Amino acid sequence: TYHRGRSSVGLGVQPRDVYLKWLEAGNTAPLIWPQTFTGSTAKNKENKDSYRCNNSVKAYRHCIIEFDDEAIWPLESQLHFWAGVIHQNTLPVVALVYSGNKSIHAWLPVKATTEAQWKTVTDRLLDPKGGFFGVLKADTSARVPSQGFRLPCHIRSETKQPQRLLYFNHAHLTHSK
Repeated sequence: TYHRGRSSVGLGVQPRDVYLKWLEAGNTAPLIWPQTFTGSTAKNKENKDSYRCNNSVKAYRHCIIEFDDEAIWPLESQLHFWAGVIHQNTLPVVALVYSGNKSIHAWLPVKATTEAQWKTVTDRLLDPKGGFFGVLKADTSARVPSQGFRLPCHIRSETKQPQRLLYFNHAHLTHSK
């Protein structure tokens, strides 16, 4: 049986095995989560059991940096910015994913084992009042550890454009035991 809940794939919030069966049946899922989850339920903000909420995060592996404001960060400027970061090896970028619309999602490794460590790292990166990317007007939604992001190759319904994997560097992947 399927649990009720919000999901972009229409399955509701499910254990991993339900999603695996759904994918094995030939379906595609538009979201990926930068963090890993415990596989057990935890209480969400509404005090309901959830397999995918901040309290069920097992490992804090990546922070996603995204610039959504086209007036400040047109797509071409984002491409130049991230090309410079990669070329100069300024930050350990794991992946760059074109959103199929107006932004590039940069996956940066995070080695946090607790939510407090996660908050410290994401505050340094994304706080609008002083975080490096926050000052540059990056989207702060990535500060939510259970936030999902669209998968590469997913076709966005509103633009009919695919998400595209632009860059991948496996050397910067984070792993946990």
